[in-house]
Amino acid sequence: MNIIILGLVLRIIYAFLNSFYGPFLSGDADAIKFHETAIAVSQDINNFDYRTGWIYASVLGLIYKISFDSIFFGSLISVLGWFVSAVIVLKTVKLLKIENTSKKVILLLFSFWPSAIIFTSIILRESFQLLFFTLAIFSFLKIFLENKNKYNPIFFASLVFLALLHKIFVLYSAILFLFYVIFF
Repeated sequence: MNIIILGLVLRIIYAFLNSFYGPFLSGDADAIKFHETAIAVSQDINNFDYRTGWIYASVLGLIYKISFDSIFFGSLISVLGWFVSAVIVLKTVKLLKIENTSKKVILLLFSFWPSAIIFTSIILRESFQLLFFTLAIFSFLKIFLENKNKYNPIFFASLVFLALLHKIFVLYSAILFLFYVIFF
């Protein structure tokens, strides 16, 4: 868990620097566009964009509406998405009974992969793609390995949310659903 906490702190620092001393290269244009869309939704709910990929920015706008709009705050929401997915990865490696050394390597890579640090620290949908991806895998394993059917709604909701975040995940969701049908 210490590895995850260090990854969390690093992302918060990067989010702070990017928000107040950036924007840095690599995600600035998309992040700014998502932030602008979120602000528009927070000011008028009729600006909600239901297109695949833009639902993320629109939901962020709803969060802005009940709190405040700040690129740093939006980045912290992305960091929170990464953090929850990191906890799910930890639970997944424990569920699979992966040896301690390999578990640490997995967590180190998940927490400190350079591009992952950048893309999960700013207002991008990647944190939530990662979240629903890991949640789908974890819930699938819980259903398959432990026969816990209470994870079925989580599994299917993860597939739907993934498909709403990016068009490529429509294919991924279909493949995972096919695996579900084959195994169960």
